[in-house]
Amino acid sequence: MLAFKYEAPDTRRGLLDWLLALGFYAAIARDHDVAVAADSRPAPPRTIDDEYNKIIRTQQPIGFAEGSEMGGAAGIGRFRRFFGVLLAAALLRWAAPLAAQEREATGWKSAVMFVQSGVTQGQTRSYTIGATWQWNWRRDYSFGTAAGYSEVAVGRWITDNNRDGGRDWVTQIGITPVIRVHPHSQFADWFVEGGIGLNLIRPFYRADERRFSTEFNFGDHLGIGREFGRYARQEVSLRLQHFSNAGLKEPNPGENFLQIRYSSRY
Repeated sequence: MLAFKYEAPDTRRGLLDWLLALGFYAAIARDHDVAVAADSRPAPPRTIDDEYNKIIRTQQPIGFAEGSEMGGAAGIGRFRRFFGVLLAAALLRWAAPLAAQEREATGWKSAVMFVQSGVTQGQTRSYTIGATWQWNWRRDYSFGTAAGYSEVAVGRWITDNNRDGGRDWVTQIGITPVIRVHPHSQFADWFVEGGIGLNLIRPFYRADERRFSTEFNFGDHLGIGREFGRYARQEVSLRLQHFSNAGLKEPNPGENFLQIRYSSRY
């Protein structure tokens, strides 16, 4: 049995540990319930076709178990889900200390609110709102100054499908740590940035014959923008963002968005 220690002096770290523990137990319990449900289903009547398929399966190469699909696809799927949870936990654990420093400085007050619109090469459009919180972190380099922020975004994707002439809607909720660099020059009001985050996209995204196989996906982006207005409180940026599950499960067609964002600092 796994044990997770709660350290009272650091409330934020202890809360994160408990959330991660619940996530691990939920993933394991889900696999257990699926396996139990599969074992409890009554076996269907066997036919001549079943016997023929059984003979064909027994002639698979070494390493493929009889009755399994793709050499134990269920086990591979459980491993991929567990690996995905570990990767997500590692990313959140890395970002938590920086976010905690900013919470102490701002008291959870949002630093920037934004609205965003995006399009794909196909028939999908996205509309997103969100907020960002600046980190209490900054580094100076020969080429410019690097800083970071944490972003929370909620969006809706609209796809015109060719199946019935209707529209498919999905909801995207994401959290992303971002690094931004301002150059040391007369172009200091310009910036470039990049980030990799976690996203819940449900129901499964589908565009014609392309379909995501997971609801949890990674979202990485590169962007360029400019701050303007009084005290540089406003900014506009152009971003290229890619969503996929990083090959944790197939099919994994991925999707690319060209996005424009307007932000205002408070």
